[in-house]
Amino acid sequence: MPSGYHYRILEQRCQIETLLEMGASLQSIARVISCHISTINREVKRNAGQRGYRMKPAQHFADRAPSCGLVRAAHDRMRPCLVSAA
Repeated sequence: MPSGYHYRILEQRCQIETLLEMGASLQSIARVISCHISTINREVKRNAGQRGYRMKPAQHFADRAPSCGLVRAAHDRMRPCLVSAA
């Protein structure tokens, strides 16, 4: 996992949803949560549906996403196949 990378936790997602419903800007939400505006922008884009941003589906998808270690382990297992095919 890159240095400085953190998953959004449920409380932060709750804050994002509440602040968006109140009409707060992404910049002000980033200040409240103490992260970069691009982080908030990606979170909202990634998890916005027809009804806007919802924290429960966002958390559900985050919980089901493979961790970086699992992805790396799968890649390492595939590497010998990829090298021998080249």
